[in-house]
Amino acid sequence: MEPNEPSVPEPPVHDTLRELLQDHDVREQLVGILAGEIEARREPSRWRRLQPWLAGAASAFVTVLAFFLPSLQDQWDRWQSRQVIQRYVELGRDFMHEGRFKIAEETFAKAFELSESRRLDIEEERLAAKVARVNEDPAWGETNPEGLEESDFLYLLHLQDGGGPEQRREQALTLNSYGVFLTSEKRFAEAESTFHRSILLDSTNASARVRLGNLLSDQGRQPEAEAAYHLALRLDPGSLSGHYNLGLLLEQAGRPAEAETLLRRAVELSPGDADALRLLAEILERNGRTAEAAAMRERLAKLPPRPAPPKAKPADESSG
Repeated sequence: MEPNEPSVPEPPVHDTLRELLQDHDVREQLVGILAGEIEARREPSRWRRLQPWLAGAASAFVTVLAFFLPSLQDQWDRWQSRQVIQRYVELGRDFMHEGRFKIAEETFAKAFELSESRRLDIEEERLAAKVARVNEDPAWGETNPEGLEESDFLYLLHLQDGGGPEQRREQALTLNSYGVFLTSEKRFAEAESTFHRSILLDSTNASARVRLGNLLSDQGRQPEAEAAYHLALRLDPGSLSGHYNLGLLLEQAGRPAEAETLLRRAVELSPGDADALRLLAEILERNGRTAEAAAMRERLAKLPPRPAPPKAKPADESSG
């Protein structure tokens, strides 16, 4: 070093470690830790060779151990915790795919609670599960799930904002559910605008078009509703709600033959759908086809009873 060159002070931790290693008890603890590790690996002969050296050591190797052993244990604990958190996340996603949105929300909430850093990605998935609970209600636009607030939708939309195509698709699903929430709140103009926003973000999503059709039908705008249902079926020919709701609309409009075709397709798609079987039986009965109507009612009688007049169905919603 040059005479005028300023010396670089050693970090304070070096002094602390040196002081610690002067302590005989500290060195004995380090020796004990290493002894346990070596004996656990069934290598006593190596331990006997190392023991005298380690007993008096204050080397860089022991310094590193003294500094890092607690940190390594902490890292191991964190890794195990992350494994548990990730398992909760995977379970939540499984529940989402199964349409069990309430338990999915609770599972994501548990993962979020365990996350020390309060991970926003988990919070986003929890909110997605919570707002998707509007899809569990079999009655369209009547009531919202208990505990679901408008702020849940707005916060989730903010988290999903500014992303790529996949995030725009997720945002479209959120807007779709938000439209159902607004419908149940009787805020029909806002609901219609929200469904249109969902369609703009993801023009391939048939669900938003079915729900827009439901909303238009409830407002007496049958031609617009019919057009929305047809677009939905063009996008998703396997949509149960699309076939049922268009069939219901056409039956109410006095077009029973077209309604029958759609309702038969709905029954093919979901043989246990009570609403489709009931409405199809009524149409057949009114047209004098009593034997076919009786067959439908026989099938209906084998299902769990759910007495309710025909009404629009919530759309088939993908959980992503």
